[in-house]
Amino acid sequence: MRETPVGMKCPACARLPLHARGYGRPEHYVRATGLGLAAATVLGVLITLVSFGLFGVVLPIVVGVVVGLAVSRGASGVQHSSIAAIAAACTVLGLVAGGLIAGSSLRGVLGEGQLFGLVIAAMAAAFVATR
Repeated sequence: MRETPVGMKCPACARLPLHARGYGRPEHYVRATGLGLAAATVLGVLITLVSFGLFGVVLPIVVGVVVGLAVSRGASGVQHSSIAAIAAACTVLGLVAGGLIAGSSLRGVLGEGQLFGLVIAAMAAAFVATR
């Protein structure tokens, strides 16, 4: 049993629901954004230089997992929907910026074959960042 402000509760009932947990401090969001953009930009440069492209399913999932883990580490475990949005945005912006830094054209980075990979990577990053 656990003592709470309203009396004794069992451990399961004493836990805070997910939506009642804290939003985090501003430095969590800054670190999460910085690490997410850095990881996604480096991966975007590598993918462009090696000419893998982001079409397919496996590579975007791997990229999303890596960026999601970087965002989660930067957020110090804060699990809020805004962290998922940061992870998705950092993934898309970082991959596009990395492709442009590596010398690819905008059409090469945002072509029809690449959009599917960007969406899959963003979804994977958002999922991993909040777990």
